[in-house]
Amino acid sequence: MIRALWTAALLIGSAQAQQPPVDVIKLDPHSHVGCTLASLGDPDPWGTCLVIGYKNVSATSIASIRFQVTFLTPTKEPSPPLFIEDSHKLKPGKTVVQLWHDGIYWRDYGGDKMEANVSVAKVMFADGTFWQAPTPPVQVSRDQIEAVTAGFEGSYPTIRVLSVSGTEAGIYVANPDRSLCGMFHQMRGSLRELGLTRVKISYSGGIFCEIDVTEH
Repeated sequence: MIRALWTAALLIGSAQAQQPPVDVIKLDPHSHVGCTLASLGDPDPWGTCLVIGYKNVSATSIASIRFQVTFLTPTKEPSPPLFIEDSHKLKPGKTVVQLWHDGIYWRDYGGDKMEANVSVAKVMFADGTFWQAPTPPVQVSRDQIEAVTAGFEGSYPTIRVLSVSGTEAGIYVANPDRSLCGMFHQMRGSLRELGLTRVKISYSGGIFCEIDVTEH
C-alpha cells in the first residue's frame, strides 16, 4: 500500500513537472490597434503585432520566459518555428500582456487571416532555477523507411517494413543474408539522419540481424 502511494506520488510529481508554469490566456497574431499604441518611436513597418497574454500559475516569481511561435497561413501551412522572449518580472498569480512586431510574417502568411500557435518553451524563475518544456518523443517516419527499403526490392523482392516504433525499425525479408545486413550497416550515417537508432531485419525464423545505427 505504501509503495503504491509512493509510486502514485511520483507519477503526479512527474506530470506536474511537465506542465508549464505559465498559462497563455490571450493570443492575437495580428493586432493593429495595440501595435500602433505600443510602437511609439519603434513602429512595425506593416503596423501589426503579435500579442500574448500570460499568467504565472506557479508558486515562484518568474524572471523571464521564452515562447515558441509558429505562424499559419489560411491553408494551415506553418512557418518555421521561432522563439521570442520576455523579461517581465511576474509574481505568482499575476498576468501580463506583451507585444512583438510580426509584420513580416503577417505579410507572408496571409495578412489578417494568419493564425499562430504559441507554446511555453522555457521559464527562468527569480530564484535562478529553470523549467523547460519536455522534449517530445522522436517518431521516425514510416514513409522514409519504406523509401529506403524500396531501393532493395530488386535483389530482395519480399522486403517490407514491419514496424516503426520511436527510433527503431523492423524490416522483414523472406531471404535475408549477411550482404543485406552489411549494406544496412554501411548506411548508418543516412539512417541516423532519418532519426533511427536501430534496425532489426527478420524472417520467418525470427530476427536475422540487428544494426546499431548509432555506431560510428
